[in-house]
Amino acid sequence: MKIVHAEESAKPNGTIGVIYGPEGIGKTSLAAELDRPLFFDAEKGAYGQKVDKLDEEISLANMLKVMQELIKDSQGYKTLVFDTADAIELKMLADFCAENKVNGIEDFGYGKGYTYHTENFAKLLEKMRDVAESGMNVVIVAHAEPRKFETPDERGTYDRWTLKMMKQTAGLVKQNADWIIFINYKINIVQADKKAGETKAHATGGKRWCYTSHTNAYDAKSRKYIELPEDCSLDDMAKKLPVALRNAVNPMPVKKSAAVAKKEEPKAEQKKPEPKAEEPKKKEPPKEEPKKDSESGDRPLLAQLRESMAAYDITDGEMFEYGNEKHSSRYGEVGSIEEWDDKFIEWLLKGMEKISKKIKA
Repeated sequence: MKIVHAEESAKPNGTIGVIYGPEGIGKTSLAAELDRPLFFDAEKGAYGQKVDKLDEEISLANMLKVMQELIKDSQGYKTLVFDTADAIELKMLADFCAENKVNGIEDFGYGKGYTYHTENFAKLLEKMRDVAESGMNVVIVAHAEPRKFETPDERGTYDRWTLKMMKQTAGLVKQNADWIIFINYKINIVQADKKAGETKAHATGGKRWCYTSHTNAYDAKSRKYIELPEDCSLDDMAKKLPVALRNAVNPMPVKKSAAVAKKEEPKAEQKKPEPKAEEPKKKEPPKEEPKKDSESGDRPLLAQLRESMAAYDITDGEMFEYGNEKHSSRYGEVGSIEEWDDKFIEWLLKGMEKISKKIKA
C-alpha cells in the first residue's frame, strides 16, 4: 500500500483552469498573459496575440497524441491553452458522426450518441490532468451563454450564465477544473428618476470584470491553494492570475513516471577455501567515497551538499543520477554535479532526508 504523506501533497505539479464569458470580452487575452503559453487555437481567436500556436488538426486522436508528446517533453512551455472548448466539442461531434457514418448525434438512438460523446470528452480531460501532473498548467477557454436553471426542489427557474457546451460535457469540465474565472461586463442599473421625468431604469458602466466565487448567476471557483480575489477588473486579473498559479504549484515538478526497476547488484561470490599461507588474501576494492568539501572550490552551497551527501553515504554518481533529469528540465543539461546551478543545490539541501531515502530505496 502506497501512501502520499501530507507534506508531499501540499501542492500540485500543475492545474486545470477555465476562463469563460461572452464573445470578445478578453478571454484569450487573459490566457495569453500566463507563463509560456502554447495554444490549441481551434477557433482562430488567438490572431493578434504574441503566442505560439500548434499547427495541428483539431481531433480527439490528435489532441491526445500532442498532449502525450508534451508530457514527455514540454519544450519549455508552461501553459497549454484550449481555445475554445465549445469549438473543440463541435469538431469532435462532427468527426464522431463522420466516423460512424451518421448524419447527426441523434441518429445513434435515444441518448446513446450523447453518452458516447461524453465518454470521448472524458478521455480528453483525463489526458489534460496527466499534462497538469507533468508540470504544465492547462487552461480551457470557453464561451458563456444564459440558460434556464431549475432548482432541485422545483421551487422555480431562473437564468444563469454557464458554459456554452452540452450539459454533460460542461459538467465534466467544471468538475475537473481547479479554478474557474467568469468574465462579464460590470453594469449598474440606475432606477428611473421620476422627478426628472424618467419612466424607465437604464444601465451604466460596462467595465470588464472577473469573478472566481460561485453565485446563482454564474459558475466560478478557486481551490484553497490558488489565491485569487473573489472579483476584480480584467486588467488586475491579468497581473494576479500568473502569480497565483506560480505560487500554487510545485516549483520543481515531481515526475510521476512508472518506477524503473533498479539493476540487481551482483551477488557476492561465495568464499573460497582459505588459500595457502604463502598466498596473500585478495582485498576487496575500496568503496567509492563522496568527494571532500575541499574539492568544491569556492562554492559554499556545493560544499554543504557534499557534507550532506557524506552524512547520508551518497556518492556523486548516485546524486547525479537522481537529480540530472530535474536539473536539465529547469536549468539545462550539464555533465556533473559541480556544474549544477546554486538554486537547484539549495532546493536539494532542503529535502536531503527524503532524497536519501529515495536514492537508497
